[in-house]
Amino acid sequence: MKIAQLPQRKRKQNIILLILILGLPLVLFAAYQVVQIVSKASADIDPKSVVISNLTTNMITVSWTTDSKTIGSIIPLENGKEKTEIKDARDRDKRNTHYVEMTDLEPNTEYSFKIKSDSKKYTSSEGKDLKFKTPSVSATLPSVNPVSGEIPSASDDDILIYVLLSDNSTFPVSATLASSKTWYTDLSALLKVSDKSRVSVSDGTGLTLLATDGKGNGAILTGTYSSLFDSSGALKETNKIELVELTDIYGKIPNEAKLNTASEEPEEPEEPEEPEKPEEPEEPEEPEEPVIPEEPEEEEEFGDRQYRIVQQLKWEELVISSRTSSNSGPSTVRITNLTDAGFTVLWISQNKEKGYVKYGTSSSELENTAHDQRDNQLSPTGTFYVHSVRLERLQKETKYYFEIVSGEDTYNNNENKYSATTLSIVDNAPASVSIVGEVSNPPSRGEVVVIGSITDEDETGSLGTTYEVSTVTDEGGSWTMSIADMRYPDSNEYFEYTDGDTLLLEPYTTVESKKQEEQVEGIDQRDIVLEIVPTNPEDTLVQKVSQLTDYGLTNDPSKVIKTSNVNTPQTGIFDSFLGIILIALSLLLSGIGITVFSKKRVDKGDKMSNNL
Repeated sequence: MKIAQLPQRKRKQNIILLILILGLPLVLFAAYQVVQIVSKASADIDPKSVVISNLTTNMITVSWTTDSKTIGSIIPLENGKEKTEIKDARDRDKRNTHYVEMTDLEPNTEYSFKIKSDSKKYTSSEGKDLKFKTPSVSATLPSVNPVSGEIPSASDDDILIYVLLSDNSTFPVSATLASSKTWYTDLSALLKVSDKSRVSVSDGTGLTLLATDGKGNGAILTGTYSSLFDSSGALKETNKIELVELTDIYGKIPNEAKLNTASEEPEEPEEPEEPEKPEEPEEPEEPEEPVIPEEPEEEEEFGDRQYRIVQQLKWEELVISSRTSSNSGPSTVRITNLTDAGFTVLWISQNKEKGYVKYGTSSSELENTAHDQRDNQLSPTGTFYVHSVRLERLQKETKYYFEIVSGEDTYNNNENKYSATTLSIVDNAPASVSIVGEVSNPPSRGEVVVIGSITDEDETGSLGTTYEVSTVTDEGGSWTMSIADMRYPDSNEYFEYTDGDTLLLEPYTTVESKKQEEQVEGIDQRDIVLEIVPTNPEDTLVQKVSQLTDYGLTNDPSKVIKTSNVNTPQTGIFDSFLGIILIALSLLLSGIGITVFSKKRVDKGDKMSNNL
């Protein structure tokens, strides 16, 4: 019998029963899906497959993957305290693969860090800080052995590449895919996991090449060096890297190069100590009778006074009276720290702004980008007056062209592009010798790079003058500079200095300053005080008066920060299942309400029938 032909009371009961039958499974299904989504969302950002690679005496690369696209970074720790986080070496976009380089490290030193995925922090799976130790300085260094390749089928540059010995006896070297879908790394950085000694790669050395996009797709190539790469280190066309689904590359990486992570649990607040019972107050002494003061003369009240504007004052900023330095712009571009694998580009801008360098081996194709070396350490926004950009992991004896992007300006050497040629490789590394010092009388803008060079004065050891080297001072004005590995023109050796030579130091900053000479004899045994003495007496070093805008006082409406435009985050599929829950609950509650209401009416009708 159809429902429509049933009596009204029976029809209502059948409809309610149908609603309950359909509503309960929907509620259970929606609740299950929500639990799955919430648990999956928290796991999606967990770092997976954390790998240590490119391990050298002064740098290391930490890479990992996440199931969902996140912003990944590393938080270095010093004496248990968190320092400024280091961002991904590529950019600040959300990715499935993450690649962070820690530089300016010390040899044979243990470092601790945490991984940050979006806003969540991770330590080791044992709840301890993640750690690694840099290798000791080796007496001899292997020759640079670059290898490169491309992945033309890649849909984007969110891909990690690893290369290691096929017997899993080394830490891997690694690279990321450039926007041109090419990659480059150096096999001379391969270290044995047993003692962190260098590995020499020959034509017959077995190698494994790995690639992953962090989404379960990967590629594995194995073979000897000569079967994988040509004589220049380029991957042969017959060895194409094709990412295949459900390919696990991490079983090919030794356990010594992998780290296990776990989310950092928030610390439980300590229970407050019970306050000590206050001592019973002493009975106060009876106060002396106060002296009655003389009644003051009545003052005129101003509450009802009328005021009028006599003159409208003009808004003016409090500014420094002396002029700012004109030591800025393209004329300040300098090249320092020239080696067989890189160089540093310096320049000074008139305003505090972002800056980076675009470079390549062709003046018409500047495909690579390098950012300020402090971007990941001191300032997440990377705005400076004095800019220092290090171009690293370059090929030996190769000419590189570059241009500078500083704020909204581009410095390109009058359309000719700047250029620098990397040096040849020196087989024997000298013993490490560094000098330390501090800058006195710094300028108001506080940013200083120290440039140094050594000149032969006694015609013993090496002759001539070295290439310039540079180092950035810290916030307190302290600096450290390595002088043992200085190079000089037309030579395949490191500069051999003697006690009679002279070290010339130059404070490179917004105020053009005089250079300072130091005798090399005993220079590594004393602290050097580098004083900034302006060559132009009109240049000001110390800022006397702060501007009103530094304290948030302004009459410029464009400087007012507006916080009303807040974007509501979209949660995608979660919203759909939340809607299912609400609909199902509404149907369920409606059915229960109708059932109770109908039952009451039926009972009431039965009572009336009985009474009649």
